[in-house]
Amino acid sequence: FKVERFTYTHNPIKTNIDFHFYVRQYFGKSKSLELYGHFSPEQLIRMLSDRPPYGDFGQPIAWEEFRFQRNTFNVAWRQKINKKFSGQLIFEKNLRYYNQPFIENDIDAWEIRGSLAYKINRTFSMSADYSYEDATGRSVDTADETPETSDNGDSSYKRDLYRLGLKIKPAFAKKILRDIDMSFLFMDYYYTTTRPLAEDTYHVGRNDRYYKATIALSRKISKPLTLKAAVRRTERVVHSP
Repeated sequence: FKVERFTYTHNPIKTNIDFHFYVRQYFGKSKSLELYGHFSPEQLIRMLSDRPPYGDFGQPIAWEEFRFQRNTFNVAWRQKINKKFSGQLIFEKNLRYYNQPFIENDIDAWEIRGSLAYKINRTFSMSADYSYEDATGRSVDTADETPETSDNGDSSYKRDLYRLGLKIKPAFAKKILRDIDMSFLFMDYYYTTTRPLAEDTYHVGRNDRYYKATIALSRKISKPLTLKAAVRRTERVVHSP
């Protein structure tokens, strides 16, 4: 016979924590105001090379933990327009802070998003979203630099988001499925740095396009319990000189 030895390794570097805060105030049956906060303490992305400011260029480049913290706040207004239409308007502030060796990557962004839902009949309903985001990168890691004179990359960008959704409640299969939810999302990022290509090859002229398609099936098992299964395909295409 063969004896196998198993070793358990505790790896706290991959432990992430998120805090969410949510308040919703109704105004009658068809309107509501929501306040939302999301705090995500420093999470590890990967190990990344770094050369400290004023460092000796003759020394080997150090590899450091590349971490970030996300702080998101938004306010949302929901309103049922009539029996067929309902809408939502969201304003969001997103602050992303990176750990000390990589503070030049910090992002200060704001976003406005609108969505409209249309109930066609008892079986079909549709939804559509549009969002615009404007993000400004810190781009500096020393006190004597400005974004124009910095030797760091400028990660500032603008982004358009489009989403279409279709929900089906199949009457012929209501004992098996509660609904089928399908959506397609497209995000278009434009990096806005005005530096010469040789000074910021990672961002100048760069355009990232995200394509995301999702199909989700849900079934009501009992009054407090719902089972949901989904498949999602995401693709990112980067155009860069």
